[in-house]
Amino acid sequence: MDRQFNIASYGAAGDGRSPATKAVQAALDAAAEGGGCVVVPPGVWCIGSITLRGRTKMYLAPGAVLAGSRRLEDYPQVCPPHGDRTGRHLINVHDVEDVTICGQGTIDGAGEAFWLAPTQPGTWLRHDENKRPSPMLDVRNSRGVQIEGVRFRNAPGWTMQFHECDGVWVHGIEIDNPLFGPNTDGIDISGSVDVCISDCRISCGDDAVVAFPSFERDCERVVVSNCIIRTNCAAFKAYLFPGRKVRDLAFTASTVYQTNRAVALYAVQPGLIENVVVGHITCDTDGPMTFNRPVHIDARRGERADGPGTIRNVQISNMACRTDGRILLTAADGAIVQNVLLRDVRMTYPVVDDPVPYGASGHGSQASLHSPEARVAPAALVADGLRGLVVDNLMLDWPDAQVPGDASGDAAAAWFNRRRAGNGTFDLFPPPPPPENASAFAAIWARGIRGGYARLPLARASRDGVAAVHCEDCQWPVDGG
Repeated sequence: MDRQFNIASYGAAGDGRSPATKAVQAALDAAAEGGGCVVVPPGVWCIGSITLRGRTKMYLAPGAVLAGSRRLEDYPQVCPPHGDRTGRHLINVHDVEDVTICGQGTIDGAGEAFWLAPTQPGTWLRHDENKRPSPMLDVRNSRGVQIEGVRFRNAPGWTMQFHECDGVWVHGIEIDNPLFGPNTDGIDISGSVDVCISDCRISCGDDAVVAFPSFERDCERVVVSNCIIRTNCAAFKAYLFPGRKVRDLAFTASTVYQTNRAVALYAVQPGLIENVVVGHITCDTDGPMTFNRPVHIDARRGERADGPGTIRNVQISNMACRTDGRILLTAADGAIVQNVLLRDVRMTYPVVDDPVPYGASGHGSQASLHSPEARVAPAALVADGLRGLVVDNLMLDWPDAQVPGDASGDAAAAWFNRRRAGNGTFDLFPPPPPPENASAFAAIWARGIRGGYARLPLARASRDGVAAVHCEDCQWPVDGG
């Protein structure tokens, strides 16, 4: 049995007022000498930045809350800032092995203390020049890290980051951040390998689970399964830093709801994303955002990049989407999106959104900016410039096919009775039009596709008299539709 070190024995008070940072750190330091378990008993324990050493477990008992300080000076900067990573953290786990954070308690980041009011109701909260601790939990250059059971809430920025780590296991946790929190990511995996995330509930204002390389290290072998995710951004995302790789990713057996994108893969730097498997996913895009895309894959050259990126070997199967938007797959000239499979994908449309009002304006960097025609093309599946695209059994249920009392009527009305926020902007946009005024959608709009095929026994356009498939300059046989 682990040696136990109760923070109350080191002078901490769980009254929700008394500073407990020194006492908690003393317990952690004592446990590190020979290994042991730091126990956080029931109560509200107010802390600033703390550091876990190697061979240490921190257990949060039911009813225990580690409450982050509301003062920035209680979070000394321990790493250089970079973007949303400020180098200030509530919990530091750096350069160690065999660390566990577990239990049924809560870690509260007091995010509201570091946010500014939105410019108008229904849009994003703001931050003051990134003066906030982010990520709340920062794990870097470490091995054998386990996070289990704990609830994380109100992260001021990113909730947790695993940076250049080997062997990470995240199981049964809950992340609860405001949907309009500024860059309140769930789990960021940066240049790490062998990462398993399972049985988690995540609700956040930015990417829920995102995998990307560091500047020095590739990101490989990441598995996300059996999770329930809600986000105003992407549920499962990968992107690149120059010259690096993200490979061998799996996202399976999960449910995503009220999201802007269930799956997003972006290669806008010279580098490679490859071997991505997505399967047995349900999702809906019934959220407060514009320009929804159940799946978005985009390779191009970013504004400051030395060249374009490559995405290849992506398999998406057994996916059921309730959506108003489109699957968008694009590759700019010189970029490569190759060997993409969509099999047994069903898209059910309570309403059909018009991509033009938001897409034509080009807001946001994650909107296939190089392809304005594809960005606003009226079709359930839009593909531009891909090599080896296979679409096998795309199933589409348009509003006229909805079951009364299920996805129509009052349920569908919710989709077009509210204004929506834009990603990357503080503007509000009109809701989707009602079905009788919606744009006519094809099943597929394709341009410049080379190789692969489409088999569409159950796909039709949203209106009679509209072709199911629109192809330009394609070498791509289509069967059915």
